[in-house]
Amino acid sequence: MMTKRQLGMTSAVLGAILVGGTLAAQQPPPPPGSGTGERVGAKVDSAVQSIKRGARDLAENIREGFARTKESVHHMGVESRVYGRLHWDKALTNAEIEVNAKNDGIVILRGAVPDLTAKAKAVALTRDTVGVISVEDLLTIGPVHETTTTTTTETIRDGKTIRQKTQQKTATPRP
Repeated sequence: MMTKRQLGMTSAVLGAILVGGTLAAQQPPPPPGSGTGERVGAKVDSAVQSIKRGARDLAENIREGFARTKESVHHMGVESRVYGRLHWDKALTNAEIEVNAKNDGIVILRGAVPDLTAKAKAVALTRDTVGVISVEDLLTIGPVHETTTTTTTETIRDGKTIRQKTQQKTATPRP
């Protein structure tokens, strides 16, 4: 599957080629007496110029897209950036961490993590996030508290009662 960036680049290059071909086809016919070689050369030159223009346009579009992305990340709050980094890290999947960022770049981490490695990872990720000046670590290390929910469903088919039990375990660290 292509990313949006790859798709955009591919579309721009194909568009440049199509524009080049169209422009080459719309060139006025050469004056009488010029040979086939000159006509082919002129069309090739025209196509090359069109491709160059398309490449310049593509480069400009990429620069503008990068600038927009950079600007949106800049405007994203520190708390959102930290949350995103902690939420998507595989080492912290069983951790329930509350993130609280103050305006001066101080981030407070509260909650529980399963082990010391997860705690160190959460603090390091937070400390390395853009806009964070310092981290106040209030995380605790503790076993995961499991809650089991059992659901019983009864269905009647052809006069018979069918009972179906479903159990769902939810793991949350203890506060």
